[in-house]
Amino acid sequence: MHSRYRKYYSIGAFAIIFLYILFFSCSEKGNRIDPPQLRASPGGIDFGVELNSAYLTIDNVGDGTLTWQIVEEEDWLSVDMTAGSTMVEIDTIIVSVDRREMTIGNYIGEVTIESNGGYSTIAMTMGVPSITDIDGNVYKIVKIRNQWWMAENLKVTHYRNGDAISNVTDINTWSHLSTGAYCDYDNYEDNVSAYGRLYNFYAVIDDRNIAPEGWHVPDYGDWMTLINYLGGYGSAGGKMKEAGIEHWQSPNAGATNESGYSALPCGYRSSMGTFSNLGSAAFFWTSTELGESPGYAAWYVSLSHLNDNINVNVNNDKTDGYSIRCVKY
Repeated sequence: MHSRYRKYYSIGAFAIIFLYILFFSCSEKGNRIDPPQLRASPGGIDFGVELNSAYLTIDNVGDGTLTWQIVEEEDWLSVDMTAGSTMVEIDTIIVSVDRREMTIGNYIGEVTIESNGGYSTIAMTMGVPSITDIDGNVYKIVKIRNQWWMAENLKVTHYRNGDAISNVTDINTWSHLSTGAYCDYDNYEDNVSAYGRLYNFYAVIDDRNIAPEGWHVPDYGDWMTLINYLGGYGSAGGKMKEAGIEHWQSPNAGATNESGYSALPCGYRSSMGTFSNLGSAAFFWTSTELGESPGYAAWYVSLSHLNDNINVNVNNDKTDGYSIRCVKY
């Protein structure tokens, strides 16, 4: 073959081979499937002291199907979905915190997402808030809708201005009081840690103020806001009572403590000076009187171990000793 033709033949063959390689190279690249790849957002969630839930998203930025599962080991953390799979859709998970059994303080935890496209660890932080009274007693508090409530019964022994509240143990003296006073259930101080103290109504309305700075004893309207938000008279009590029978007598019907209010069966002291109902009932003063001030009676709230009701009644014995929970907005 003439050398010129051999030259052209060689060039042509080379060009064909090059185009062949280029074609199949591009074809393979175009058909290549990347593996699934996990992407989780946000990188961390801070619930602070108010937030109860937040959103976490999982999506696949690779190809194929991403299968994932969530691992969370903290008792106070929970998710509404623990596993799933996605190709192009974004999976949205609700992460919730539960402060009801947690003591005051700050908590750090994490949620780990494991998948066939990698893993991701999401930091979680949460606070359980508190307030302090003039005596230095520290109380856990909880936000229920737009109200902040003490999640423990008042224990204070001084008014806000520093004046002492009378501690009256004698039956006869208690029965004839017309000024503010407190006592411990059965006059036994060991009951205070769990159940707080019992106060007559005169301590509630004393203008020296029994509540911590910025807080107040709830009036009738404050209580009704809470009750209505929790479903009304027929069910609010169960959502406020501590669950179980560690403190409440059986059956502690309907108790879920869904609200975090954590009501305990602190009983009461009658106007005759006797104590009753520890373990079976809780009684809380409102600051609202019936009739023109000074009214002839006062409103109070009660809960029972027998049902999940909440009762709002009037008491004309202002010397009765009930518990106090303070509130603020």
